[in-house]
Amino acid sequence: MAEIPQRQVVPAFTVVGLAARTNNPREMSPEGRIGPLWQAFYTAADARIPGVSANAPVFSVYTGYEADHNGDYDVVIGRAVPDSVQTPPGMSRIAILEAVYLVFPAAGSRPEAIVAAWRRVYDYFALPGIPPRAFTADFERHSRESVELYIAIR
Repeated sequence: MAEIPQRQVVPAFTVVGLAARTNNPREMSPEGRIGPLWQAFYTAADARIPGVSANAPVFSVYTGYEADHNGDYDVVIGRAVPDSVQTPPGMSRIAILEAVYLVFPAAGSRPEAIVAAWRRVYDYFALPGIPPRAFTADFERHSRESVELYIAIR
């Protein structure tokens, strides 16, 4: 039996960070963009985001879907900021609207646990009778203790 994710309404919030456009086949190849984006975020960008604590969660937001998980999409790795925070040069800003999400925990060692959690997402949404994904904005919420995947549903 598939894991039943928690349903949660998430209020709107804004993330500022680094962005790239990619797709799943690219991410399974040496030309993947998400790994280098994480590295660039932690080495050069994170400290430049104003108004956030170093202990605040880091978000990896997936949005701008061409169609669904089979097409191109945007990824933004950053931190949630108040609306009054200015976007530093070279960074992107994404507004995540309030929505209903299914939350999938990613327990275990990173990045293996995150990859396994995404597999559970794909398996779960392949089941009959499951609410369809919205493909508006999905995100990973990374804290020191845990990672959760939030998948927007219709």
